[in-house]
Amino acid sequence: MTGSNTTPTIIPLRPSPAQSESVSLRNSQSLEEAAQEVAALAKEADARLLLAATKLVSLKRRIEAGEAGPDAKWMEWLRVHVRLSESYLYQLVKIGEAKDPKKRLESYRKDSREKAKRYNDRHSESGLSENKRLLLKAVRLFAEDDVVMIIATYRSKYRRLFENPSIH
Repeated sequence: MTGSNTTPTIIPLRPSPAQSESVSLRNSQSLEEAAQEVAALAKEADARLLLAATKLVSLKRRIEAGEAGPDAKWMEWLRVHVRLSESYLYQLVKIGEAKDPKKRLESYRKDSREKAKRYNDRHSESGLSENKRLLLKAVRLFAEDDVVMIIATYRSKYRRLFENPSIH
């Protein structure tokens, strides 16, 4: 932004509601036709994402070259002007700057799936002992206020366990 009263320009990267409505599945479509439409839309979505990543890299370079003002920082400028999270903007820039953006997108998706699997594995109940699974099941039967009270009571009574987690 070059001036303090400059209105931010929003760069739309998502389809408008009118575009979204035109993409509804019709009951008159056969399942095969609907499946083909879904596949075509997914390919189009990938192409649009890659285009957005490429345009974002171009914006970054223009901002770094001073077009947004001599003191403008590219991420600060993008946070104001593009309604996407900072982490997603960084990911798009990585995709856009890659030697093979399509391959980088596939790698990002693979990494995301693996990260989600690790998270789910760590937080699943399957790794818990039978006693801990039963305790969780019992706790779920209580109202939330009761659970909060039970935990507060437990913490005050067994404070040393919370202060020194290596005890258990």
